[in-house]
Amino acid sequence: MRYLRYVNLGVKMEVDLTKSASCSDNPVTRILNLLNEGIKEFIVIVRKDTVPFDFARLVAMKKGYEVEKLEEAEIIVKLRFKKK
Repeated sequence: MRYLRYVNLGVKMEVDLTKSASCSDNPVTRILNLLNEGIKEFIVIVRKDTVPFDFARLVAMKKGYEVEKLEEAEIIVKLRFKKK
């Protein structure tokens, strides 16, 4: 996928998952795809009611990642996933 090329160039990857392009565009599925690709570090912006922090942390731990909450607004949260 295109993501790996950008990471190899040293560009931080930030993905906004608060708006879906289609009804089949699920934020959880997109995060799982990024984790399965093995990207070293990436940031996602999600709605807290769609991807709760504890759920994101649990999924990330199973894939060998740490999750850090960078910013939090009313219902939007910015999470950094980093490979251990």
